[in-house]
Amino acid sequence: MYSAYLGGKWKIVNGPGLGNEVQFQANGAVQGLPGADRYALCLAGDCASMSGGNDSIWLQLNGQGNSWIFVRKDQQLEIFQAVNTALADEVPSLTPGSQQWLLEKQ
Repeated sequence: MYSAYLGGKWKIVNGPGLGNEVQFQANGAVQGLPGADRYALCLAGDCASMSGGNDSIWLQLNGQGNSWIFVRKDQQLEIFQAVNTALADEVPSLTPGSQQWLLEKQ
């Protein structure tokens, strides 16, 4: 499913790593995206309920990472910082913050 949704080559057209070619691998590896070497799409279960209907992706580097909100529109992929609006004792509630990257499918 990963390769069907994010497979192929992408180019960073806005954000850190501007001009880099990015590849999301079917095994969860990502190359060319600054600060990330692994990713996981969140399409169901607990992580999906935390993102309030937004699609989210987990990006990590060397075993540590964070959730991000993403929007796929045709040949573009926007990745936003995920802002937690929940109180400390509540289930996280993630909403899109500022845009971190804009990628275009090559």
